[in-house]
Amino acid sequence: MNNFTTIPNEWLDHQADMGLSAPELVFLAHARRHQYHDSAPFPSLPTIARKMSMSVRHVRRIAAEVEKRGLLTRRIRPGKSSQLEMFATPDPGHPCPGSEPTPDVHVRPPRTPVSGDPGRTCPPKNINIRRQREEDKAANAAVVSVADAYRQNIHPGACLTDGARTKIQTRLKTYSPDDLDRAIQNFARAPWWMEHNAHRGMAWFFHTDDRIEQFLNLPKPSDNGRARVMVSCPKCHSPADVADGVATCPNGCQKWRVPA
Repeated sequence: MNNFTTIPNEWLDHQADMGLSAPELVFLAHARRHQYHDSAPFPSLPTIARKMSMSVRHVRRIAAEVEKRGLLTRRIRPGKSSQLEMFATPDPGHPCPGSEPTPDVHVRPPRTPVSGDPGRTCPPKNINIRRQREEDKAANAAVVSVADAYRQNIHPGACLTDGARTKIQTRLKTYSPDDLDRAIQNFARAPWWMEHNAHRGMAWFFHTDDRIEQFLNLPKPSDNGRARVMVSCPKCHSPADVADGVATCPNGCQKWRVPA
C-alpha cells in the first residue's frame, strides 16, 4: 500500500515535551511523505506550502524552527531542493565515541534516526571530517553560483567580498538557490531598481531576508511586454506601481495621480 505515510511515535507521544507546534508537526509529516525507502527526502518547500495552505516564507520559518529543535538537518544541493535528514528525537548532544566513558559518568544514547538501524552510533571521526568537507564544498558552490547570477544579470563588475559571501550564506539558510536566482531576475527586469540600486553591490542586495522577499514580489511586466511605469513615493521614496494613471505606495503612505 502506498496511500499512507508513517511517522515516528515519538513525534506524537512527546510533542509537548519537544515543544512542537501543530504546524511544525504537520510540516514534518509532509516532509516524511516525500521520503522513499532509506533515502533522505528533498521536498520542495513551495509544494509543502501549497499543501499546508501557507506562504512559502511561513513554511521556511517552520523548517528553520524544526531544524533548531534538532529534528532535521538540511543539506544544500546547488540548483535543487535541500536534502532533509529527519530524526525521531532531538539531538541530546551525545559526542562521538573516541574513548571509553569514565565509570560513574552517565552518557545518554545517541538519537534514533527515522530510518536505518536504531542502534547505530556516531560514525568515525574521519568520516565526519570528509562529510563536513563535502558539505562545505557544496555550500561554497551554491554561493559562487548565486554570485555569478548576480554578475550576469545586475552588475558584471561586482565583487564577491567576504561580507557579501557571509550575506549569501545566511540567505541560503532561508532561501534555495533557485529562489535567490528568481529575486535577481525580478530585480534585473525592474528599470527603477536597476537605475537606482544596481551599483550598490552584492552585500546590499543580500542584506536581509526581508529584502530578498521584496525582490521576489516585485511586479511583473505588463501583458503588452513593456514594463509598468514606476515612480517614487514622495514620502518614503519607495518604488510605486502605476495603474490607470494612479500611483500607489507599497507601504500605504498615499495614492496620487501621475500625469500621462
